[in-house]
Amino acid sequence: MFNLEFSRYKILEELRKEGRSTIYKGFDSELQEKVLIRIIPINRDKDNVREGFEQGIIMAEKLSHPHIVKIFDLGRLFRQSYLMTEYAEAAYLILEDLDWKTLAHELKAQKPFPVEKAMDAGLQVSRVLEHVHQHGIIHKFINPYSIYWNGEKVKVTDFELHRSFFDYNLITPKGNTLYYLSPEQIRGDQPDARSDLFSLGVVLYEMLTGKKPFEGGDYKSITSSILTENPALPSSLNTNFPKSEDSMILKMLAKDPEMRYQTASELTAALESYQKEPPIQRKKSPTEEKKLPTGSKEIFIESILKENELFKSLDDKSLAKIASKLKLHTAGKDEVLIKEGELGRTFYIIKSGFVKIIIGEEGKNQATVTMLKQSACFGEMSLLTGEPSSATVKTVTPTELLTLTKIEFEKMLQENPTLNRYFHKLLSQRIRMTNLKAGEEMSKGFSGKLSAMGLAELIQTLNAAQKTGILTISRETSKGEIYIKQGNIVDTTVNELRGEKAFLELATWTDASFRFVPQAITMEPQIKMGTHKLLMEAMRRMDDLNLST
Repeated sequence: MFNLEFSRYKILEELRKEGRSTIYKGFDSELQEKVLIRIIPINRDKDNVREGFEQGIIMAEKLSHPHIVKIFDLGRLFRQSYLMTEYAEAAYLILEDLDWKTLAHELKAQKPFPVEKAMDAGLQVSRVLEHVHQHGIIHKFINPYSIYWNGEKVKVTDFELHRSFFDYNLITPKGNTLYYLSPEQIRGDQPDARSDLFSLGVVLYEMLTGKKPFEGGDYKSITSSILTENPALPSSLNTNFPKSEDSMILKMLAKDPEMRYQTASELTAALESYQKEPPIQRKKSPTEEKKLPTGSKEIFIESILKENELFKSLDDKSLAKIASKLKLHTAGKDEVLIKEGELGRTFYIIKSGFVKIIIGEEGKNQATVTMLKQSACFGEMSLLTGEPSSATVKTVTPTELLTLTKIEFEKMLQENPTLNRYFHKLLSQRIRMTNLKAGEEMSKGFSGKLSAMGLAELIQTLNAAQKTGILTISRETSKGEIYIKQGNIVDTTVNELRGEKAFLELATWTDASFRFVPQAITMEPQIKMGTHKLLMEAMRRMDDLNLST
């Protein structure tokens, strides 16, 4: 039926259909080798052929990378009736023919890949995305069907090159490819580079665990899972995967793009860092108690305490005593540990997993303020003041927690004056902020240090109190100013920077002092990102900075 020719290409057999296009096995008589031929019929009433064709040539030049399926040629066909039934014109792409299998074929076994091979494959795809994103190209449909693998190397295909011939999408994701779409794509929002990173996160999760992070049997259940459900920790499904790396995968799979890696370069750096760490060191991760060489529960708990700034100043004897008093509590995913408005009874330290801090009533103006991870502590403010908690704390993943009762917490402070001073300094700062919220300092300014509170938390307080004025941040010979109107950031300046970049710079000044002076602000807003997103970005960057130090 085939053996049909055009230009220097011979069509040998039809392989599959993808939307309006058809993929054929072919032969290039000039190169004397087999190729893949994608034929895409053109509807002149709808398709912007000339502009799309020119864009396609430009894009093809940019898609040159060792881990991208090569594009040898592209062009147009006219009146080839054996290829087109209802269209008189078509576009074609000539691609390299690989004897490799797609990841989709390899994943059919539903078994985890060897961890090192999976992480290396993820790194190769991340480098591809880093390359194409730098050229302004978003893949939009990263999934196991668009990734070829020969057991060692990967090659990515199915970029939007063929789509550039048209004014509308050729392929509507359906069936198995739905599992790999980002939440924003499901909502109909414009995807960006972070959407590709989410999709890669789904692929990498499946390679590591043999299971998809989001399940469902039809369109509604699959998309609902992607939009609302949190996946199990990869390490809980594959014991060979280090718990210490769960956070990397979960960050790729964050529902909010602002909480993911912001660029493929950031993800590539994280994956490269994983590769550089000796395997034996990863196996002895501080989050994996059973793998500690000493086998000592107390020594393991001490290692968790030492990661928290509060406990770093204590000597080994004091740490050992505190460790002996801590009790282990295991919480499931989405479990409420502390409820806003209720008296606290427990002090918590995170042993493994993640929790989020939520303010506001459920179903109303509820917002996630931040997320906490291993070694972070919470619950102390209510214990110190005897007042109801000002926020709800809820687990994001299955979480292990080290706990002290109120009586044990008070005894710990009595026996450790350094801890006692720090907690009460922090309490003093927060009481001042609470007074501000209550409006007791409406007519006067206030000042303090950022060392205990942090700029993001200070801004959140001003936001809750709907304050208007200028917040000056100072350190040594430098200072910056944040202009706030009814609790929202309208502009920021520091040195030569202005706007979002200036605020993100100030957010790193943890050793600075601050002063807030209420006054009228009449300027037009210069912050396009919005206060909430800007704070999330600041906290994300601080997390990355803390992880790298």
